[in-house]
Amino acid sequence: MSTDPFITSLNSKCSPSPYDQALFLSQKIVNDGFNNMWLLADPTSPMRSVSIKTRDGSNITGILNAPTVIVNVVDFTAMLYFQWNFKSGSMTLYTTDDPNNPSTVTFKVDNWTVAFTTSLSIHLSYLYPVVFLSFSNQVEL
Repeated sequence: MSTDPFITSLNSKCSPSPYDQALFLSQKIVNDGFNNMWLLADPTSPMRSVSIKTRDGSNITGILNAPTVIVNVVDFTAMLYFQWNFKSGSMTLYTTDDPNNPSTVTFKVDNWTVAFTTSLSIHLSYLYPVVFLSFSNQVEL
């Protein structure tokens, strides 16, 4: 927690009581934040590359550009898509489901975007002071 007296004094004044608070972030704000995090990340950061190998031997590896999200407001099948934006890389898959056939095919994923559906949720904090204190300690307020 911050030892700065000004910051410390603001922490105690942040309680929303007796009102509810809501935080709304636009797709642009989230993507700008991801871009800034990516730009500041160490070259060895997991934000900069991916290397996943499955049990059966399939894999995907690559160098990533900044991740992005797409907020879906058209339907509710998926509320948010999280995207890996590949600068370069490869994906290896088996050509058949037959466990006795070891043949694979490798695709380049240069400039590909791989999207994952993501669920959004609501966090209701009835223990606001405890939760805020925990959060402020995590972000070093």
